[in-house]
Amino acid sequence: MENKLLHRVKKGSGGRQVVCFPYLGGHSGSFDELAATLPDDVEVCVFNPPGHGLSRDLPFEHALPLLGAYAEELAGAIKPGCVWFGHSLGGIAAYYMACKLVGEKRIEAGSFHLALSACNAPDELAEQSHGELPDDLLIDRLVSYDGIPAELAREKDLLAYFLPTVRADFKLLRSFVELESFKLPVSVSYFWGTRDRTVPLGSVLKWSAYLEQVRLFAIPQGSHMFIADPDGARIVAERLEERLPTPSVVG
Repeated sequence: MENKLLHRVKKGSGGRQVVCFPYLGGHSGSFDELAATLPDDVEVCVFNPPGHGLSRDLPFEHALPLLGAYAEELAGAIKPGCVWFGHSLGGIAAYYMACKLVGEKRIEAGSFHLALSACNAPDELAEQSHGELPDDLLIDRLVSYDGIPAELAREKDLLAYFLPTVRADFKLLRSFVELESFKLPVSVSYFWGTRDRTVPLGSVLKWSAYLEQVRLFAIPQGSHMFIADPDGARIVAERLEERLPTPSVVG
């Protein structure tokens, strides 16, 4: 069955694989910088949620249908030793996706590596009520994430087209607090930008209550959206490659 949400954006010439979970407002093209930086033999797949990118479907506003849709496609697509990489909202989605599939014994905890990036700890999700903000304050919030350039923020008519999807994503983010979580017995990398005003170091350290094995990697001078910056993407790519199987042992 053809995947509708999980898009292969880089074929790769070998059997190694990175699966990406997009940030708020993100889509299948959001990790092009990372995909281009990873070695040629690495396949890169990215989820394109409904209502994002070129999708005309309505976006999800709750985590349950999102995870159900992701799980349906992910379980049959991932390769042994793959890396899941989630940035911001995508990091939360990747964590809860791992909780779901590992908790339901649909995948083994040691069969993949989880890489989280620029995401608040789950116990802070109840504070994420930005989806109810008026348009001007919502735009200000996005600018604070370095999610959109300040000059684009002045293009009100253009932004009005994207705001419904952004609002849906904020509601989606907050809904994860309703889901069950546990301390994942999975090897985890965490990437944090040292200039991230959205996810301070204190929030990063709270993840130790949710992860058994986590290693922190700092992105020097990285803002919240360091994954879109060539230097940030390069550092992430180098660390992700370290977690992938070596090409010689991939069948």
